Amino acid sequence: MMRQYLRIKSEYADCILFYRMGDFYEMFHEDAEIAAPILDIALTKRGKSNGRDIPMAGVPWHQAENYLARLVAAGKRVAICEQMEPPDGKKGPVDRQVLRVLTPGTLTEASLLDSSRAAPLLGLYRDGTRWGVASLDLASGQWRLQEGESDSALEECLAVLAPAEVLLQRGDNPPLANLPAQYPGDWSFSPDVAAERMATVMGVGDRKALNLDAHPHVAAAIGAVLAYLEQTQKCELAHLQLPVFHEQESGMQIDVRTRRNLELHQSLAGDKRSGLISVLDQSVTPMGARLLLDWLDHPLIDLDMIRRRQEAVQSLVDDLEAREDVRHMLKQVRDIERMLTRMVLKRALPRDYRGLAESLAALPDIKSLLGQRSGLFAGIKADMEGLDALADRLTAAVVDTPPAYDRDGGVIREGFDTELDRLRALSADATEWLRQYEQDERKRTGITNLRVKYNKVFGYFIEVSKGQADKAPTDYARKQTLVNAERFMTDRLHGFEREVLEARQSALEREHALIEELRLAVAAEAAPIQKAAQAVARLDVLTCFAEIAHRHAYVRPEIHEGRALAITGGRHPMVEQCLEPGSFVTNDTTMHMRDRRFMLLTGPNMGGKSTYMRQVAWIVWLAHAGCFVPAESASIPLTSRLFTRIGAGDDLAAGRSTFMTEMVETAAILHQLEPRSLVIIDEIGRGTSTWDGLAIAWAVAERLIAAQDVLSLFATHYHELTSLPDSHDAAFNASVVVREHDGEVIFLHRIRDNASDRSYGIAVAKLAGLPRDVVARAREHLFHLEHEAEQRAESGKPQLGLFSRPQEATRASAPQLRALLQQLREIDTAGMRPIDALVELDHLARQANALPQEDDAH
Repeated sequence: MMRQYLRIKSEYADCILFYRMGDFYEMFHEDAEIAAPILDIALTKRGKSNGRDIPMAGVPWHQAENYLARLVAAGKRVAICEQMEPPDGKKGPVDRQVLRVLTPGTLTEASLLDSSRAAPLLGLYRDGTRWGVASLDLASGQWRLQEGESDSALEECLAVLAPAEVLLQRGDNPPLANLPAQYPGDWSFSPDVAAERMATVMGVGDRKALNLDAHPHVAAAIGAVLAYLEQTQKCELAHLQLPVFHEQESGMQIDVRTRRNLELHQSLAGDKRSGLISVLDQSVTPMGARLLLDWLDHPLIDLDMIRRRQEAVQSLVDDLEAREDVRHMLKQVRDIERMLTRMVLKRALPRDYRGLAESLAALPDIKSLLGQRSGLFAGIKADMEGLDALADRLTAAVVDTPPAYDRDGGVIREGFDTELDRLRALSADATEWLRQYEQDERKRTGITNLRVKYNKVFGYFIEVSKGQADKAPTDYARKQTLVNAERFMTDRLHGFEREVLEARQSALEREHALIEELRLAVAAEAAPIQKAAQAVARLDVLTCFAEIAHRHAYVRPEIHEGRALAITGGRHPMVEQCLEPGSFVTNDTTMHMRDRRFMLLTGPNMGGKSTYMRQVAWIVWLAHAGCFVPAESASIPLTSRLFTRIGAGDDLAAGRSTFMTEMVETAAILHQLEPRSLVIIDEIGRGTSTWDGLAIAWAVAERLIAAQDVLSLFATHYHELTSLPDSHDAAFNASVVVREHDGEVIFLHRIRDNASDRSYGIAVAKLAGLPRDVVARAREHLFHLEHEAEQRAESGKPQLGLFSRPQEATRASAPQLRALLQQLREIDTAGMRPIDALVELDHLARQANALPQEDDAH
């Protein structure tokens, strides 16, 4: 047995070998030592090799999925080695073969996958600067093919596809950190290999018919994917859809940093509960959840397709009853795509068959609820047709509550198959026969406590107590002696046992054959089942968009080919969910790609600048996905690219400081700018000296202003930039409204067309809980810094006053006024004696009288 194990292990040296031994998967040697701590199981030993104990660890075969999930999560590949024949007293080890290699990109089991996300296997072929990508979601059989030339385009492609595993040529490094990479062999990266494998797997090997002839890089990547599946899956892949290359689909381009900054999947801190998808995902089926992410990850710039989605959503928004009925019926549909895959790959559990039966049976009712709706609904209804017969067959065949596994039978419904019913009846009659046989033997032998029993080790037997064992007749053959009893067998009981066990085995074999017939029937309808699943997914996403619009008061945006952006009452879709209903402060946005394209946004921290700019970006993004948007009204120009540069963070692993990371992101935006882009920049130049930062921010702002047909929202704390609109007609100032009351700062979160005059940084520090003495000392430093800046200005020296009032900054009285105001704020009148109050009042009066008359008037 160990020779067999080592031979198989040598063929899968880079895998943990799950070696089937009866009811367990065993691991030996290094595999056991590696897996035991990962799986939190005991490391034991069995046998010796060269005088040393052989480490061993094992898991029950029926619980293997739970353990496989841990190994895959730990980055391990697992080769699953099965017994190919029953032991049946065979001399030597039974035949064993590896039937599958489990890898991160080839998972199909429901327990190993996130139902709301795909985990694709991706082949990447690079030749010079050009690259081709073939991404396959094995669990659904869907391909996504793409090609390009720049590294940034590849990075964006991989960020969207989020592969679980990538296939590379030797010497090629993984394009993303922490991404499992495999090297199936450079020979497999070939269009000829792709054609050969496609002909074998799908019956189509003509690259020209699939539009792959003109895209050899993509074809080479397909070849690697199919070759790798041949190496790891070792089974038919009839569910795979044809990898047809569609010329680059028109869509809004959103780079990796923008996706991260806008927090679709998770917050910048890594909290998935704070990602916008937690608000937007109101889908009710697993296929819908995955398609929703796909639509959001690939916003459109096809105006006709956007409007068709909007019309479908509007139809469901306007019909509350139909929407609720459809969503109720959709909840009865399970993960058709992945259940189908498991059936085709012979990995399905009995509950998959029942789940598919119920899901297909719900399609006619869903279709009828859509009534006479046209547009996108026409295609959805058409794709749900033709599966009624299969649904009826599955429903008739499979019991309502099937067992977890089919090893002990009980999957096929009584009355479905006459032969199975007959074999089951033979087994069922055994109970009555044994009861009657027991009574007959008691009468015949006079042994009153005689019992007929059964266990898996000895089968059927007659048990008699020690005290009455001497009464056993001569036809009783002793089978086993216990402390308090004797066990016997008779020819009649043995004959019955053989007949019953044969009937049970025959029934089990018949049931497995019927299940295989069902599997083949399902596999034969793989293509229409996949179409139906995709139709369910589209309908689910449309109803999801309608539900969001109804629940959160989203409106249908107008998407047009013009250049004007007009949003009334815009809201941030995530932030408003964190506040009391109705308390979010809405804001308007009016811009134009020609004469009002650059907004210079100033104002204090905590004022809402970042929220405002993000909500503009999200309104534009959602509109291009066909979703309604959080606003009172929105008119949005077709936008080809979306960029954001938000927040401060380093990339120490890449050797980049916070400022370097900021500059890299800014450079990427400026290099990729194109007409009809929307640019969101929140602070530039704060990671270096004030002079350097201002100079860089100014230059970047000028570059964005000069970019034709580009809308830019540019937030800054450099007040000097507010002069840009004086020399650039396309720029305008905007700021966050702030009020002061009784010495306290109140943030109104309202955006207005005007420049801000102060930073209020110390006020924010106070709100954050900085000690009072530190806040007071900061105010003193601020007074001295601003006073020195004014003195330098008077002497003709350069100065840099952040958010100083443009006109008052040149007046010598301004610092005294601020100092006087500060003293008034800090007087503790409640704790002063009358005489002290008079002294303090006299002191303040003398300071006020010393100020120039013109300031008194002011």
